[in-house]
Amino acid sequence: MTTNNVMLYRKKAKHAQIITVSGGKGGVGKTFFSVNFAVELKNRGYKVLIFDADINLSNVNLLLHIDENNRFKDYLKGKLTLPEIIQKGVAGVDVLYVGEDMDKILEISSDQLTTLVKELKKLESIYDFIIIDTSAGINEMNLKLMAKSDRVVMIANPEITSLVDLYRVIKITSKKKPHTHFEIIINRTLHPDSAARIYKKIAETISMFKIKTSVSFLGYMLEDPRRVLESIQKRIPYIILHENGQIGGCIKLIVNSFLRNKKPVRKFSFFHSLIEGF
Repeated sequence: MTTNNVMLYRKKAKHAQIITVSGGKGGVGKTFFSVNFAVELKNRGYKVLIFDADINLSNVNLLLHIDENNRFKDYLKGKLTLPEIIQKGVAGVDVLYVGEDMDKILEISSDQLTTLVKELKKLESIYDFIIIDTSAGINEMNLKLMAKSDRVVMIANPEITSLVDLYRVIKITSKKKPHTHFEIIINRTLHPDSAARIYKKIAETISMFKIKTSVSFLGYMLEDPRRVLESIQKRIPYIILHENGQIGGCIKLIVNSFLRNKKPVRKFSFFHSLIEGF
C-alpha cells in the first residue's frame, strides 16, 4: 500500500484496529505468524504494536530479538510506566508483554483500573494496528478477546487434531458472541490447493452444524522447516531473513488480502470494553 493510502487510513481511523490471533492448540505457528505479519505491516508504513497476551508461554520476545521483558506486574506495582514496558523489536515493531500477568488485573483497585484503561486507550490512538497474540486453546480471556476484537485470525495446521480443536474454539466463541467472523490461515501446508481444500472442509463443517458464525479464507503458509528454524535460531523474523522465501511470499499475500478486506472504523475503545467486565 502506498504512503498516501496509509495516511488516508490514519485520517479515517479514530482507534487502532484490533486483531486477535489464536488457534485451537499449541504449536500451530500462531506467534510465528503474528510476528511476521506485524513486520510486513510495519514495512508498509503502518504503526504496529504486538500485545502479547499469551498466559502460558510466550515467544514474541524471542522472535523479535527482545532480550529482556519489562514485566506488566511491575507496571501494576507502579515501578514502571506503560510506555516503559513497551519495547521495540526487530524492524521497529513495538511489543507490550502482558502474558501470565493478565490475571493480575483482577487484583488491582478501581482507581488503578481506571488509570490502566485510560493509558491503554491512548495506545489505540497511537497505532494503526494492535495485534493480540493469545495463548492456544480455550480459556475465558481468549474468548473475551476474540469476542471484542475487530478481526479474529485463526491459525490451523493440516493435522486432524488441530482442525478439531479449531472447530471447538469457533463453536464456543460463537456461543459467547454469535456471528463472530473468523479469518482462517492454514499453516505448514505443502501446496496452496491443499490449503484451500482444508479450509473448504472447515467451512462445510461449520455450515453442517449450523454454527452461528462466518468464516473466510485469509491465506496459507507453506511448509519450510529449514528456513523457519534458521529464523528462530537467529532471532530474525522470516519475512526479513528470507523475504523472497516461500513463507515470505505467503505473508505478503496474506497482508494484501487483509488490507483489501476493510472493516468499519470502531467508534469505541477496545480496551475499555474488554476490561470493564472484570
